[in-house]
Amino acid sequence: MKLGPLSWFPARPWPLLALPLLCACIEGGSTDNTHLSDPIRELALSVEVDAESPLATVLPHAFGMHTSVYDNALDYPGLPRQLNEAGITMLRYPGGGYSDNYHWSTHHMTPWRSNGRDGSQTGYLAPNTDFGHYVSLLDAFGGTAMITVNYGTNARGTGPGEPKEAAAWVAYANGNPSDETVIGLDSTGEDWRTVGFWATLRASAPGSPEDDGETPELDFLRVSHPEPLGITYWEIGNEVFGNGYYDGDNGYEQDLHLPYDGTNRVGHEALSPTTYGRGVLEFIDAMKAVDPTIKVGAVLNTPPDDYNWGPNWNEDVLVECGDQIDFAAVHWYTGTSIPTLLRAPQQTIHEMAAELRASFDLYAGDNAANNAANIEITLTELGPRVSVDTRSQVRGLFAADSYATFMEHGFANIAWLELHAGGFLSERPPDVPGPAYKGIQLVHRMAAPGDTFVQANSSDPGVIVPHASRRADGSIGVMLINIDQRIDASVEVAIQGAALTGSGTLYLYEPAEFGGEDDGAVTGPTELDGLGNDFTFELPPFSIATLLLDAE
Repeated sequence: MKLGPLSWFPARPWPLLALPLLCACIEGGSTDNTHLSDPIRELALSVEVDAESPLATVLPHAFGMHTSVYDNALDYPGLPRQLNEAGITMLRYPGGGYSDNYHWSTHHMTPWRSNGRDGSQTGYLAPNTDFGHYVSLLDAFGGTAMITVNYGTNARGTGPGEPKEAAAWVAYANGNPSDETVIGLDSTGEDWRTVGFWATLRASAPGSPEDDGETPELDFLRVSHPEPLGITYWEIGNEVFGNGYYDGDNGYEQDLHLPYDGTNRVGHEALSPTTYGRGVLEFIDAMKAVDPTIKVGAVLNTPPDDYNWGPNWNEDVLVECGDQIDFAAVHWYTGTSIPTLLRAPQQTIHEMAAELRASFDLYAGDNAANNAANIEITLTELGPRVSVDTRSQVRGLFAADSYATFMEHGFANIAWLELHAGGFLSERPPDVPGPAYKGIQLVHRMAAPGDTFVQANSSDPGVIVPHASRRADGSIGVMLINIDQRIDASVEVAIQGAALTGSGTLYLYEPAEFGGEDDGAVTGPTELDGLGNDFTFELPPFSIATLLLDAE
């Protein structure tokens, strides 16, 4: 069956507006957009889907999102609904580089001393972003969190992060008020009390008489939540390799394992991957003494491109703690131009995943034991490196392809940077979906947790990038992404390994104009019939179609 032109396709030719910033960095290839005056041309392509060739099942918390304590919109009433509609199930907290300065139990920051700063910069903490309020957000949208604990600084700001501070956070999140397990004094003399102390705070109402009355400053943590939060994923520090060990400056990630007193940080053992790996073990011991069911992860470099932050980082970290960690946390920012950004998921993610798992096999000892899947991979920050307007549909195309491709490679979590920036949701006006939101939402329409990605191939992946799923209800999901702004594609789709009824549902994301202020809209669900196992679909430039095909 040939779909189109139908009433829900817009008239063409498309507007040819483009931001000068974006045009300046276009390069050649099948997504060559250099000649913006060229008319849109038509191209016939094909996509083959093998529903009997599984790639990976979507894990429960694969749809993640980065959130931060500097976000002024974390308490907007409509946010839980928006998260649900996008399919997000896990939020990362307290956010990026802030994690190694932020102290959860007092909601304050240790001043930065990296990059030559004088120590007076404490960062911005938005209203209602403390962890007590964050619990309300988790409850409201029904999801969970990945917590990045403070490896860089202690609560007094006099030295490195303390495992017992992290253990107390686990106690607050997951502990039982009756648990008398002692967390105790850290190396600075700070008393982190007992598991039950923190769990009782969580269970108590503000100003509750159940509390001993000695800690009114902790009232923001009294949230009337007697049941544990059940937070499973805990990441030790954020981009710790940026602490100055590899560069000639003080680095960009705060790390008081070495004081900022003029001592040369380059190559200093206190900042080394070996020291970090050993530190991860100390955090694991302290945190799992409170809750042995949690998963603890270490920060690694992202192959193949991030070894400028130390070619030995991953190896040295894994040699020390690889046999104890439950997951690795990596970040990915990519793209030197719009075309390289849009090609990057297909060209890079397979190598990234394979190289990480090979390093687990080599250096993680019995934990991997020739089964690197014992160590999960999480992508706790994702975004474009090239400058792309947050309203541009380019972000939506990249987000959709990235989320789908990482899930195809078995990543346990993917977190866009970030919730109210980067084109996901707007801060003002609140919670208006941007292009990244729309792209991620269309992935969720195709493959929710429990569904399985299957093999899909394109005759020209430089124009049409396909993804496909066998859904838990037996139906087949197909996503087609047109990453070329100059090609109007006629795509012949052939699906084998599934008996289809011919009926289905379409969700379509079409931009209003390239680089314009309106990034377009998602239409659907639109009911279709006459599809079957072979059909032709007309896909406009820079657009995404998600088709859900009913099975017999």
